[in-house]
Amino acid sequence: MTSTTRPVSGATGRRQSGSLLNLERLGPYGLIVLLTLEIVVFSIWAPDTFLTWVNFRAVALNQVILGLLVLAMLVPLIAGELDASLPAVLTVSSLTSASLMSNGHLSLVPSIVAAIVLATLIGTVNGLVVVRLGVGSLVTTLGTFTVLTGLITGLAGGRTITEGLPKETMRRLAEPRPLGLPLPVLYLLVVAVGVWFVTEHTTIGRQWQAIGSSEPAARMAGVRTQRLRILAFTAGGFLAGVAGCVQLIKAQLGSPNIGPGLLFPAFAAAFLGATAFRPGRFNVRGALTAIALLSLGVVGLIMVGAPYWVDQIFNGGALIASLFLVRYLRRDVA
Repeated sequence: MTSTTRPVSGATGRRQSGSLLNLERLGPYGLIVLLTLEIVVFSIWAPDTFLTWVNFRAVALNQVILGLLVLAMLVPLIAGELDASLPAVLTVSSLTSASLMSNGHLSLVPSIVAAIVLATLIGTVNGLVVVRLGVGSLVTTLGTFTVLTGLITGLAGGRTITEGLPKETMRRLAEPRPLGLPLPVLYLLVVAVGVWFVTEHTTIGRQWQAIGSSEPAARMAGVRTQRLRILAFTAGGFLAGVAGCVQLIKAQLGSPNIGPGLLFPAFAAAFLGATAFRPGRFNVRGALTAIALLSLGVVGLIMVGAPYWVDQIFNGGALIASLFLVRYLRRDVA
């Protein structure tokens, strides 16, 4: 494991007395304050377009796949590992399910199950390579990302899969809006609650946090660190598989281009989220708040006339800032 990917507990030492901004105190609330300020500013700047239910609903729907991918990344991150292959795993899951249905081999449910099983196996293989062979998680998963991206390009040929899909069934799984929210948004919320509960209120979740804070200390406490690190990769693969299948249902097509472009926005949201609610620790509530902050920020800037490429600059800047903040929050100053 590498120290740059390891989530840490809140600092126990005293901060420098000369610090102009006590991030330890503001950390749990800073992201909420920024999100509120952002909404207020853009509501004043573009009141007719930004501050509308239609806009917020559209933003939420557009961020569902990113949100599911971030949740997939959170589990390895909490355990001190970094899985950069998950965007490609998402794409493989979507294309696999679409291909199985398009060729007439399987119906919707068996195709989705097969795709999620494949994604879970990829996650497990990543975990085995990292844990059993001792290869760094970043190197391993970037290698997997590259291999999968090449396979996607070769097998799909850049083409989307639309023929032979049960689009009417997919439409019924995506278009209803209970409580005014599209079903994919509710899928995201259900998965988020599940990941939050497992990571914060179960023995496995607490052991992942212990491993992420200090694997040697967790091992000395009797935690089976190797098995749980592999399980973290497996869970990440499973959740990425779910994200791929939701993408397929939502878009009603299998696309080879959806996943890779989400790599850096997902990391930006995960690391920025680690500055909120539980500063210094990767957590679900912080990640979802970070996604809202980033997505609404980009939408607001575009609405007031910013160029389309502001998305990359905004997300890149947020990732750099979040890495600095997480590093600051983990420092113990005597």
